[in-house]
Amino acid sequence: MRTGWCHKESDGKRYCYYLLSKEFEEDQADWQEYTWCPPPVEGYPASYTLDVHAMDRVANQLVGVHDFRELSSIKHTDKSSIRHLKHASVRLLPKQEFPFLGELQPPEGNSLIQISLEGEGFLKHMVRRVTGLLVRVGQGFETGEGLSDAISAEPGPETPFSRKKAPVAPAKGLWLEEVFF
Repeated sequence: MRTGWCHKESDGKRYCYYLLSKEFEEDQADWQEYTWCPPPVEGYPASYTLDVHAMDRVANQLVGVHDFRELSSIKHTDKSSIRHLKHASVRLLPKQEFPFLGELQPPEGNSLIQISLEGEGFLKHMVRRVTGLLVRVGQGFETGEGLSDAISAEPGPETPFSRKKAPVAPAKGLWLEEVFF
């Protein structure tokens, strides 16, 4: 007889990260608690308009069984960093219904971007680093080049990808959407 519940007994989880598609105005400052964009990189324009198609293209490269060590915050230890990501997508939503918050409709001229990752298990900061990388791709600062080397089961010593290309997004836009049993 089962006496308790443990999240480690799940068959998988779906995390979603929500952010706004475009820069927001000062009078929409309350949206800052639901959205995030990393600071601009020197030499690039400070644009917060995100290319959702480029983000989705890079997200699709993450589906499958890969070594996600470079897209996490774990140290080089004996712990396995190989994970199976079943689904990864980036899409625009006109509005979203959230548990406990109700329906959120973004300010006029904006859409919500939903970054959805579904897998059997996740590493520390994995979803937030993937989000950071995808936002950098959406801003045009990164192309995802070298990503296949970084997530291969045996990355080479000269992989062109580094964790610096995938900043850790803050937790404020992250939702655990579903746990599968």
